[in-house]
Amino acid sequence: MNSTELKQQAILAHRETCFFRNKKGGCETAVKKTRICDDGCEYMRSFLSKIEQKKVNLNILAEVSVRSCQKRGKISPNTTNKQQANIILQEVKELQNAEGKSEHLQGYSAEEEESADIIIAALTYLQQICKTSDIGMLIIDKLTYNKNRDD
Repeated sequence: MNSTELKQQAILAHRETCFFRNKKGGCETAVKKTRICDDGCEYMRSFLSKIEQKKVNLNILAEVSVRSCQKRGKISPNTTNKQQANIILQEVKELQNAEGKSEHLQGYSAEEEESADIIIAALTYLQQICKTSDIGMLIIDKLTYNKNRDD
């Protein structure tokens, strides 16, 4: 999927979740006029800008994560899916016990730091084990699927 198609999907998803969707004129009017929400939705404007600038690339973050984990000896090219899944589970356990300020990252809570570790471990799994070609699109597809679920 190219960046134009990704922008179109993001706009459609945004129409359904924007705070302004139920306001007079709201997001629908803004999207029809400008293709982005003009009613003050800076998040959507920023997201579309990053897509256009190709700054949103989870695969690059995943590659950096894999290299970092390999360098630190946490994983190797032979790490199995079960071993990598256990790394994710360990990070979840650390999140469950996280309290207060982060000991390693100034300005963040321990919960934020451990949540980031879960994301990093998941990106590593998707890159190394699953060989996912477009992690960002996978997440967008999953979010789209989830919004239509009844459970």
